[in-house]
This record gives sequence, structure tokens and C-alpha cells, in this order.
Amino acid sequence: MRKQLHRQLTLEDLARTAMLSRYHFCRTFRRVTGISPTQFLSALRMEEAKNLLETTCLSVTEISIQVGYSSMSTFCTRFAASVGVSPTMYRRAGDAISELHLRPSPLPPSGATVQGRLLSPADEQVTGPVFIGLFPERIAQGRPAGYAMLDQPDRFELTQVPCGRWHLLVHTKAGEEGLPMDGHRMIAFAGPIIVRPATAATVDLRLRPAIPTDPPAVLALPRPLGAGNRAAATTRPDHVSV
Repeated sequence: MRKQLHRQLTLEDLARTAMLSRYHFCRTFRRVTGISPTQFLSALRMEEAKNLLETTCLSVTEISIQVGYSSMSTFCTRFAASVGVSPTMYRRAGDAISELHLRPSPLPPSGATVQGRLLSPADEQVTGPVFIGLFPERIAQGRPAGYAMLDQPDRFELTQVPCGRWHLLVHTKAGEEGLPMDGHRMIAFAGPIIVRPATAATVDLRLRPAIPTDPPAVLALPRPLGAGNRAAATTRPDHVSV
């Protein structure tokens, strides 16, 4: 996938490469990565598109072709839905990407809380900003059901979490500041977490280095973060702690 993002890859192509039937390939791929092959391929394309928008002067049309889309309108629609802003806005914003587009999805509040403690790896210090979010699947894309931004691994609390089945995802970098998370990426995840009204779920996680089978963080995350500990979090657009 990583080497041939420009190609119109099909499930049959991927399953044939893995020497598995389409059914067994899809089931095995989801077990290993947490998401389907098509979701993973789309995430890689969005990740590469973000990189090209940041580092080149290529037009949005040229970038859409390089990452495997024959229709620019389809590319722009999927980019906005996955990343949170349009390709043009993402390029213009640069380091000014803010938390505004992270406003949680407009679901009814439940009085529920997801809280816990995020730990650094035993042999490494994490000093960069940390994003913690709740998503329907094991991939950080679209609008989160709740999120927190921390200056370093610490305790966190997501309040007014909507009822449902959520995956808690953490993305950061080790030893340096700034997002997006490329290079030495650190991650953690837990789930699915079943959230019911007026309940509190406690989840402790430990960061670890990302490996090639971990889906990238597609969502555009704020960079860089300002000073101060941002362990407070929200799931409601009108209750953002800063």
C-alpha cells in the first residue's frame, strides 16, 4: 500500500499479494491493524496528502492524482471528512491549525466520563504534546466524541461522553515537540469501551513506539500547543477547556 498509493488498488490485488482469499485477508488484516484494508489504504493516502500539502507546491489536483484519486471532488470530500478541514484550508493554516475543528461530534451528552492515566514508555521520556481522543473505530479520523490535549503524559478526563462504543486513541511524538505525528511516533489505544449514561470508565494506558501496522492519525491536530497543562477535556462544542 505504502509504495503504490497512486494505483487503483483493489481488495483482490491486496489479497493476492498476501496469498489469501479475500475473506481471510480482510479478517486477518482487521485483526492485526484494527481496521479494514480499505480504511487503512484511505488513511495512508490522507497522510501522504497532508505531507504533500505541507512540503510541496503541487496543486490539490496533482496531489489527488498522486495519492490515487481520479476525481478531485471525491478526494476533497474524503479529505475534509477524515482530516477535519479542506485540503486548501489545511495548506493555508500551516502551523496555525487550531483546536476549533476538533469540536466533538454533536451527539447527546450522557453524563458519562472516561478518565485515566497515560504513562510514558519505561525507557523513554515523552516531552511533546499528546492528543487523546474517542473515536468509533481504531483510527483517529473525523470528529472525536471527546478529546484532551496534554503537554506530557498525565492524568486525563473526558466528560459528557456520548453513549456508545468507542475506541480511546493516543498519538504523540517522543523527545521533540510538534505535530503531525511522523518520524518517531508514540501511540496507545484501548477499546472498545462501552459507555452508558452517568457512568465512569477508568482506563490506564502506556505509550509505545508505533509500528507499520498501526493506522496513522488522519485527523489534523493542533501544532504546536501552547504552554500549560491541558489535561481537562470536553465532548461538547460549548464547553472547551483551554
